[in-house]
Amino acid sequence: MTKYFTGNPVGSTDPRDLYDNAENLDLLLLGSSQSYPDRLGVLRRSWQGILQQVTDYLIAQGYESVYLVYGVGVVVERQTQLVQRGGELYRVMNAADVPLTLSGDWATDAPKLQAVGDAALRQLLASPDGAEHVGYEGATVGGALDGLSAYSRSKVLDLPFRDSFYDSLVATYSYNFLYPQSFAVDAERREVFVLKGASSGANTWAWIWVHDLDTGAVKTRFTTGQQWRESLVLRRVGSSRFLYTIGNSNAVIKLDLTTLPANLATVSPVASYAVVAQSMLAFDGQNWYVQDYIVSRGTGRRNRFKIYDVDFVKQTGELILPTDATGTLQSYANYFPKMQGACFYDGKFYIGCGGDFNSASSSSLLLENYPVKLQGIQAFTSSGDRVVDALCAPAQFRATLEQMMGRVCTVTESEGVAADGGNLYSIWQTLTPEEWATSRGISEGIAIALEYSNTPERVSFAESAMGTRSAFNAQDFQLEIHHSSAQLKNPVTDDALDTFQKIITMMNELDIARYSFSGTNQTITDINGAVVAVSGRLVEVLNVNGFTIIFKITGGSIEDSKYVVSGGGTSQVGPLYDAEYGSNANGEFIRHSNGVLECWTTSAATIVCTTATNNIFRSSGSDVWTYPASFLSGTVPEVSVSGCFGTRWGTTGATPTNTGCSVTVLSASNDPTARPYQARAVGRWK
Repeated sequence: MTKYFTGNPVGSTDPRDLYDNAENLDLLLLGSSQSYPDRLGVLRRSWQGILQQVTDYLIAQGYESVYLVYGVGVVVERQTQLVQRGGELYRVMNAADVPLTLSGDWATDAPKLQAVGDAALRQLLASPDGAEHVGYEGATVGGALDGLSAYSRSKVLDLPFRDSFYDSLVATYSYNFLYPQSFAVDAERREVFVLKGASSGANTWAWIWVHDLDTGAVKTRFTTGQQWRESLVLRRVGSSRFLYTIGNSNAVIKLDLTTLPANLATVSPVASYAVVAQSMLAFDGQNWYVQDYIVSRGTGRRNRFKIYDVDFVKQTGELILPTDATGTLQSYANYFPKMQGACFYDGKFYIGCGGDFNSASSSSLLLENYPVKLQGIQAFTSSGDRVVDALCAPAQFRATLEQMMGRVCTVTESEGVAADGGNLYSIWQTLTPEEWATSRGISEGIAIALEYSNTPERVSFAESAMGTRSAFNAQDFQLEIHHSSAQLKNPVTDDALDTFQKIITMMNELDIARYSFSGTNQTITDINGAVVAVSGRLVEVLNVNGFTIIFKITGGSIEDSKYVVSGGGTSQVGPLYDAEYGSNANGEFIRHSNGVLECWTTSAATIVCTTATNNIFRSSGSDVWTYPASFLSGTVPEVSVSGCFGTRWGTTGATPTNTGCSVTVLSASNDPTARPYQARAVGRWK
């Protein structure tokens, strides 16, 4: 009800309007009618009206909140009424059967009823994220489908490996060749930049070809005049466009590409950042990820990216990928996928993987089953967790790549990934060196593909997928004590770990600080080739820095020992035994960790041998030696005595105790010279 009806517009502070609003709000919330007019005369639905509207809708949809319990004589009066039996809901199928009196005999009633209890489930499964609610091999169907889409690609461009300008540059600078190393895409201006690195010759410059993204036509070619690295990142700032790569002294350089340079021009950087990058860059829109070449435990590897702010002023963090995501630069390189380029897409850190694979090359075929040859993409979260692992067997991948490109691809090698305009792209080199020089090199050789493609032309690489790989977790590996009744082996190469040197190499390559194992039938030799007793004992190896490694061996009946290996495995000190050393007025002692106690002393020079005993002479009386440390109560140590002179020897005068013994010195001749004796006792202290 509106009392004053001023007609003032919305926003009025007139007290009369405030009165009308308060009165109308009271009616809308508590009134019994389904609608009331507001202070401007517009009819508004009340809370009662909203409730009735919802009720009417549910009835129209056949919804009834009260169920009938199945049984003899139950009458179903409407098709919308639901009957509950055994936890399931049913409704009458045919309207002609309503009203239906149930007999209580399920065999008789079942043909007239239809199960509807899964209606909510069907609605859930039909929703956009319905696939996430269906399990599949420990994950979900949605996750599996996402994995399949990561194997979906379509052809974007087939670019020539070389053109007339390529040939001219190779001749001018005596290059062996110019090889594609990275690329970037500008979807807004429909351009693709392909960085080619010079091999040998007068310089190692980076040359960049700019192609039309739709036709592949070359727009221009230019050089940075600096060394090349496997990185190329496009960034827009307002109306300006910049290209970032890595140049001389491994500094990040920034090129202004707002306007394309003239053909074969040298483009000088507008900025250079001394952050010392290895080979790769990636930009997530706010931060730079710069590949850091680290030497950790004696081995360089490329799985760490330093994170910098937008202007490379401050390091804000780091991203460390799993060891088996990128491999290392040394002997383990073949055992992990080869990272060829990185970018950010859909909030994830993507890398393109795939070492050069030539199905006609015997050396390449020898490595066909090695991870270094796996082709495809991987993706990681900002914390380094792998969320996409879409890698393919190289031979099958090459065959599918041929299908996608519609031509022969003798070689397949990833040169990275790039993202722009909501799309992820990949680039592949497909020709042998011999083919570069032929007519094929002038018309083809560099394939650019659209990842996660849903175009009609898409090709699925899923059949060549490697499936779920057993990813290597260095953190878990170094925390575990490895037990085995057979000779332990390197988890990556399967080589027997039967020498100190092999263990050191494994730890350096896998970048682990600790390795421990135990078990029977273990055979191992130290740096000098001597056999070390380790079978049935606990061996703990601590890798301090790749150059100093400590081997600690404990347990069993043999004394605990340590070996200190330095120089990365070139020299060794040990075995060193874990023991407590002490001394006092009674002598010196070593209390070994395995329970053995050694005591020894050199007496004062007061012993003379002048007392005749049969045909020899002895010391006058007995000298009492109290051990510098007591042996285990109830035990008798073994004592030996030396007379410290050529004609003298010694013995104990009575059975030793656990705290001391009496010593008698004997001489073959009368010897009045005061001399010392030496005594040694060996037994157990625990």
